[in-house]
Amino acid sequence: MNTKIVVATLGASAAIATAALTYTPATMESDILDAADYKFFEYISNYGRSYGTKAEFQFRSKIFKAKLAEIEAFNAAGNTSKVGVNHFTDRTASEMKKMNGFKGVNSGKITTLDTTRLADSVDWRVKGAVTPVKDQGQCGSCWAFSTTGAVEGAMFLKTGKLQSFSEQQLVDCAGAFGNEGCNGGLMDSAF
Repeated sequence: MNTKIVVATLGASAAIATAALTYTPATMESDILDAADYKFFEYISNYGRSYGTKAEFQFRSKIFKAKLAEIEAFNAAGNTSKVGVNHFTDRTASEMKKMNGFKGVNSGKITTLDTTRLADSVDWRVKGAVTPVKDQGQCGSCWAFSTTGAVEGAMFLKTGKLQSFSEQQLVDCAGAFGNEGCNGGLMDSAF
């Protein structure tokens, strides 16, 4: 058996066992686990989460369950899109804000474009114009991802070939243009 699979399986099993041993329901009225509890255990397993203390486990469980309720309500509302659980579902709003590195500048210049001849919708994935989803991790480099996505799309429209560009190169090298690496930046400066 592949060593990576064995290690991943053992890690997931350890995470679930730790979660089960440290779990205390948010309300002490019942020792019965509900569907959200099981989804939190599944989340811990799927994303390899490990919490250092019982208090942190309970804190993250509460955040996860609140976001899960929001996700389920959004999906039940009949919107044109669906949302789901991902590796950010146990994060606080302030933790998420730290990851937003956009440093916008209001130039005051607004151009209104003619939208009368636009299609109702375009799925650029079907056309092959977008690269797979990328992850900036803990780095506040959304500006670099936005830049590479725009350039990748423009290159596809020009050449018909999809090429993935390096966000890391922008994070490392675009400081001379006013960007601050993982501490934020602006797409205009990156271009």
